[in-house]
Amino acid sequence: MKLRKIMAGVVATALAASTLAVAASAACLTKVEGTESTLSTGTGMWLLQLYNKGNEAENKPETKLDIDYSKIAALTFTFQVNEEDKELWDGTIGGSVVFSCNGEKLGVQNDEDAAKAALFDKYNWPSCEFWGVLDEELLGPVGEGSTYDDTKPGKVEKVGDYTYAVTNDQLVNPITAGDVSSIEDIGCMQVGLQEWGNGIAAVTVTKLEVKDASGNVLVSFDEKGVPTIGGASTPADTTAPADTTAPADTTKPTTGDSTKPNTNTGVESVAVVAGIAVLATGAVIVAKKRK
Repeated sequence: MKLRKIMAGVVATALAASTLAVAASAACLTKVEGTESTLSTGTGMWLLQLYNKGNEAENKPETKLDIDYSKIAALTFTFQVNEEDKELWDGTIGGSVVFSCNGEKLGVQNDEDAAKAALFDKYNWPSCEFWGVLDEELLGPVGEGSTYDDTKPGKVEKVGDYTYAVTNDQLVNPITAGDVSSIEDIGCMQVGLQEWGNGIAAVTVTKLEVKDASGNVLVSFDEKGVPTIGGASTPADTTAPADTTAPADTTKPTTGDSTKPNTNTGVESVAVVAGIAVLATGAVIVAKKRK
């Protein structure tokens, strides 16, 4: 690698470290253009509707897939570092894997009935954090440079060059749990990948796999939200126009479903701080390994 490129990375690192507040709020998930009407991307979120009775006010189309919703037990998101940012990638990212359900039979936000309010809190936008792309080539083993925490429900693994997959196999499905009898009792079921903190490299979600408890794929989606069921691409049953703008701020509650705040576990701040902390050494490591 040329010295000019190495110095450019170091300069970028210094700028990032000096503007921590800006970095903390920056969205490093790439906005995907030309998506299905059931997928929203950008502003730190890749959010997909698996089921919706239809909500015109929120621009959410009626959506139903030809799958057994009661079998949904795990999600795997695959993402890649953007080509133009590979030299700046430091191997760190943090966020959450979202599995959110709501509907009349799953309680109402701030309901005076404690049981209904508890159901809403249980299923509507529950917090489920992940932290730490374990890339020993960049960060070193856990305890030396990596902050990967394998006690979290979201498990991250490197599956290819600049390519990672995060899996959450601890979903709480309201149908399986017996809180509703069928998908028709649910108003909205949506899944997503949130990015809470990163270095200065952007990543793009390339695939989502929705799995059963045995790891079998019930349905998979490409980066545009096009579903594949039984080995063939099958468009979801949607009628509303596309909405490719994700919630601008997923930390502020609104009436409804998709913007319930996440419990602050400190993960987001750890992700940002850890990402900035390893940038200086990360830039040098990248330079050494990619001559």
